[in-house]
Amino acid sequence: MSQVARSGVRVRKLTLADWANIGEVIGAIAVVISLLYVGIQVREHTEEMRATNRQQLSGGEIQYVESAGPIGL
Repeated sequence: MSQVARSGVRVRKLTLADWANIGEVIGAIAVVISLLYVGIQVREHTEEMRATNRQQLSGGEIQYVESAGPIGL
């Protein structure tokens, strides 16, 4: 008598449909992880672009003031 029969647990082999369902679940999890990763990357890129734009705008204002020369002369 095997251990499986003694413990009362019945074991059956996985069918092709079972493997397909397991693959589908794994694929769905991978898609969710990928979407989270892309969302994080887009947010970081957006923050970098905003910082670059702020830096360029503030640099442009400084150059404009410097090029204007002394006021009232």
